[in-house]
Amino acid sequence: MVIINGGYDSSTSTDRQKGFVDGLDSSKYTIVAEQDGEWLMDKAQAVMENVLQAKGGENIDAVFCVTDDMTQGAMTAIEAAGLTPGKDILTLGIDGTRAAFEDVQSGRQLASCTCSPYFGDIVVKTIGQIMNGESVPAQITNEDTLYTKDNVNVDLGF
Repeated sequence: MVIINGGYDSSTSTDRQKGFVDGLDSSKYTIVAEQDGEWLMDKAQAVMENVLQAKGGENIDAVFCVTDDMTQGAMTAIEAAGLTPGKDILTLGIDGTRAAFEDVQSGRQLASCTCSPYFGDIVVKTIGQIMNGESVPAQITNEDTLYTKDNVNVDLGF
């Protein structure tokens, strides 16, 4: 397994990576590389190209990127190496971009998790609670949806 993150100084990147790794069945997957793609498609492509050269495609089962744009770059590198994303190497990302959903539908990308659009509502509500002297939790979780081939068509109206 390869993980391409968005930077070690980004809490969004580290939290997404931690959530993924915490849910990973370590008896099935070993992380063979973990590198910074700087949130950019072309940087993730370069990272994946380097990892494929160093480790060999046959030694990589999956790649997880903390954003779907970087997943697009990783898939470009996989294809350039003569491999098929979704078949030879599973690909996963986060953000729920249109391109990712189309790739999930086609099988090129295994899954994408949405980045919920309701953060603003939660922030405004929390600010109101604080201004009213109410206590608020130290951490608030905003639930997202994991889209796979099984639910992308129904949930997105494709």
